[in-house]
Amino acid sequence: MIKTEYICDRCGAVQTTVQQFWKVAVTVSALESPAFGSSGMKFGQWCRACVERIGLLPKVQTKDESPTLPPTLEEMIREIIREEVEAAR
Repeated sequence: MIKTEYICDRCGAVQTTVQQFWKVAVTVSALESPAFGSSGMKFGQWCRACVERIGLLPKVQTKDESPTLPPTLEEMIREIIREEVEAAR
């Protein structure tokens, strides 16, 4: 028997199915800046909870919860970059 486990690159959650995983990518580049040179791309496979946590997917609300404002695109980008910088240390 072969068993495949999918592990979230962000939180480490383990699942046996790929249906609730998303490939997340961040691209960093500096336009016309010789100091930075080429661009870089970072990929990761995240579980649904992590994707919802940063606001890329809408969180399912129950009737008891009050609606919350989704984060702005700028806030999401800052959060992803902050996490990738911390992970690289």
